Amino acid sequence: MENELEEVTEEIKRVEDEEIEEEKEEEEPEMDEEERKALELNEHLEMMASKPIPKKYGAKTTFQVGSDEDHKEVFSAEFGVEDKYLAAALSDSTLCIYNLINSKLAQSISYVPSGIGEVARGMSVKWLKNSILCAFSDGVINEYSCPIGKQLSTITEEGNQTFVLDVDPYNEKFCTGGKDYRVRVYDGETKDCLLKMIPVDSKEPGHAQRVFAMTYKKDDPNCVITGGWDKTLQIHDIRKGGPVGYIFGPDLSSNAIDIHDNTIVTGSYRGKNPLQVWDLRKKELLYNIEWDYSGEASESSYLNCASFTHNGDIIIAGGKGEEIKYFEIDKDDDIPSYSLMGKQSGFNDSILCCAFAKTSNNYVVGTADGMIKIFN
Repeated sequence: MENELEEVTEEIKRVEDEEIEEEKEEEEPEMDEEERKALELNEHLEMMASKPIPKKYGAKTTFQVGSDEDHKEVFSAEFGVEDKYLAAALSDSTLCIYNLINSKLAQSISYVPSGIGEVARGMSVKWLKNSILCAFSDGVINEYSCPIGKQLSTITEEGNQTFVLDVDPYNEKFCTGGKDYRVRVYDGETKDCLLKMIPVDSKEPGHAQRVFAMTYKKDDPNCVITGGWDKTLQIHDIRKGGPVGYIFGPDLSSNAIDIHDNTIVTGSYRGKNPLQVWDLRKKELLYNIEWDYSGEASESSYLNCASFTHNGDIIIAGGKGEEIKYFEIDKDDDIPSYSLMGKQSGFNDSILCCAFAKTSNNYVVGTADGMIKIFN
């Protein structure tokens, strides 16, 4: 009798489990590839936004490239996947790969331009999954393996000088910008040029001068925002093949741009109102962040980099003033405002680049005298 009761109980439980599974299948329809990628990306962004902001700031790791007599400017530096490696592009055509586990140089790669006597600066570096893309000022974009530094592919933009690149949030495509003020889109796997952004209509003519700044919208692989010498931010829609809007104002001479949700921060190379926050949807200025609170134009205000923390609460920026400043958002205001919360000084030359880690709020700073410093 007891055995029969146990069998009946087990059968009831089995039927209930099957019904629960059927309900789950009905409630959770199978996602297509695009939906799956979007879900994974949103989960990653939410995870990064929840990470705490460190209360103390101090140099965690320092690397020196070049010497006092032979300065090598650090134009770009980026953390790799899981922040185990750091890649840095230098003014003498060198790409350095650092192992952040043991804090040592893993590889130094010297790119030799094809032209006799030609000089090609390493302008911009980004990670494409586990490999490194480096854009040089002679129009060449090379892909290297990490940490060995083997060259995997090369792209030559004939007649162009490439100053900046960025990889989409899905690691499938990347864009470049440079002297010819055209934005190109490449396939990350084949390295084929998929399209060159052209004006969609006469109302959106695109850039009229060199492009130095570029960022993908973190949750949209079809939206790219670029800036440069023509004092505009161009908003590109890859699906439409060109710019679909613009914001007038920022004067960018380096990759001093970042975006969080629909808020853009820019660091202009000018004395007055260099650090600004913009609304992507309204295409208008939200806030001028006071750099030195004097109200006067100053040489220290000329900025080369600006970036949000992962949750968008803090902006860091630096430039000719040989210091990094931190600005915290005031969420109580209807219109976002930012106040100075601290600064990192002690640098001996201009700040040329800054970037946050992938898995934390550590960040790297590169300088004009060859210093690479990681702060937490």
